[in-house]
Amino acid sequence: MRVSPKATLDAILVLATDEISVDYDSHTFSSSYSSAPIALDKSIQFYIETQKLDSLHLEVGPKSYSTMAVQENNQDVVILALNGFNYIVMAATEEKLIQKAVDTGDDQDMDFVDTLLLTFRSFAEPTDFFARLIDQFNAQLPPDPTAADMEYFEKYKDLLQRR
Repeated sequence: MRVSPKATLDAILVLATDEISVDYDSHTFSSSYSSAPIALDKSIQFYIETQKLDSLHLEVGPKSYSTMAVQENNQDVVILALNGFNYIVMAATEEKLIQKAVDTGDDQDMDFVDTLLLTFRSFAEPTDFFARLIDQFNAQLPPDPTAADMEYFEKYKDLLQRR
């Protein structure tokens, strides 16, 4: 099968799975050159030039893309980009940026917090930004909490309010 070097790997995957009659939804590409996921929204030319890729393997597995959008109410609220094996925040609403900054999860990214504190003035007034940040530490349950809300609140309220 001959394809344009500018074709995305996702488009090539569609052609390849159709050609050999396998399920597109359950297949992806891998490379013996690297264990990093192959981003299907990149072109074959990108991988040839940057990774010196000379072959791809069709396999059953999850698809990976170099960018991903998280939506709420049909609106993008976070845009993530693949950086090696991890997704990093490229853009987000102010609310989501603040939520990520105060996240108490195991994978809290202190580089993200540092970057946010250095750049927040480009999108917010300092008094407004810090008022919203402080509000995150004075956690209150929503008016009609679900069981999941209650569990999360009980688990993290002391930690958040001690910070």
